[in-house]
Amino acid sequence: MLGLFFTALLTSATLPLAAGTAHAEPADQPLAYTCTLPLVGNQPATALIDVNVPEDITAGEPATIRVEGVLNLSPISAEAMRLVGATSIEGTVRAQMTVHHAGGEIPLEVPLPFPEDPTVPTSATAPLVLPVDGSYEVTIPEPGPASVVAGDLSLTLTPRNASGSPTGLGTFTSSCVLTPGQNAVLAEFDVAGGPPPGTVLGSYTCLFPLIGESPVTVAFRPQVPDTVSVGQNVSFDTPVTVTYAGNIHQAFALIGTPVIDSSGAFDLAVDGPGGEDRTLVGTSEFARINASLALPFPPLVTTGTVDAESVRFTTAGPAQLSAGELRLTVTLRRADGDIGPLETFRTTCSPVDGLAPVLAEFEVIRGGS
Repeated sequence: MLGLFFTALLTSATLPLAAGTAHAEPADQPLAYTCTLPLVGNQPATALIDVNVPEDITAGEPATIRVEGVLNLSPISAEAMRLVGATSIEGTVRAQMTVHHAGGEIPLEVPLPFPEDPTVPTSATAPLVLPVDGSYEVTIPEPGPASVVAGDLSLTLTPRNASGSPTGLGTFTSSCVLTPGQNAVLAEFDVAGGPPPGTVLGSYTCLFPLIGESPVTVAFRPQVPDTVSVGQNVSFDTPVTVTYAGNIHQAFALIGTPVIDSSGAFDLAVDGPGGEDRTLVGTSEFARINASLALPFPPLVTTGTVDAESVRFTTAGPAQLSAGELRLTVTLRRADGDIGPLETFRTTCSPVDGLAPVLAEFEVIRGGS
């Protein structure tokens, strides 16, 4: 029987108070795909893939989903490679997956490169075996049950001959479509409750050198009281924790710059009563990050306090504080403190889907607060 087998392996919990628990077995039946390949057209594939979901997944915090295993293309696919003189294959698989959670779903495209170039078998009955290994950072915003579900695959392959040169096929991309009607659940698990009460999570997308777009999560801890008096100075200073995804850590480590100094400027919108709206800019120096240069590359975390000017209102009524764009200034240094090749760069981070996090809702009243 042809298909794709997925097994979810859950690692041991490292944070017992925030540990998620797998509560169902993943699909134990083959998942069938049809791959379209040069020379031979539509072909089936089989694979054994392990999807590793950590037990310590907490809402609003980045977690790494690791995928590794072996993808087998049909013997006819291997014969096509031999016909063009290929003895090895270079390339990667990109796996479409979806994380379903209590608040919605998160589509993923997980890159799965070959840890070593597979060889083309000489036997006419042997499949073309492609080992895969990769991981992806994901932040699940809501606590509760969650699952990882398989989707289609995309293969980017470069067959090479015995001398290491590309064959006449060059580099090509093939799609592998998941046959509908199957149980494609790879893993089911629980996401633990989020950060402490009063914390507001903001999800941002930032454009970084070397890697392009990457997620950044900001945990705001607003200090605004529930009620303030007309004429009272209201401070909007807000402690924050900023979390950068692991791929940012990896990119900075690869250029030998594990020391990260950064600051940020947040656009803050105050919707006051009676049209007393304000647009403020809150700034913060973030704590220095001393990251590792070696695997693994966990998310990077830094802290600071957003300093914004105080505001006073002349009208009573409901009011709201929300956060908009974040502008980061980042200086990368080597371990000895010298400036690295990227020196200092700036990037603008936008709230995901344009949804500015609401930091506080409060009431402006007449008289004492």
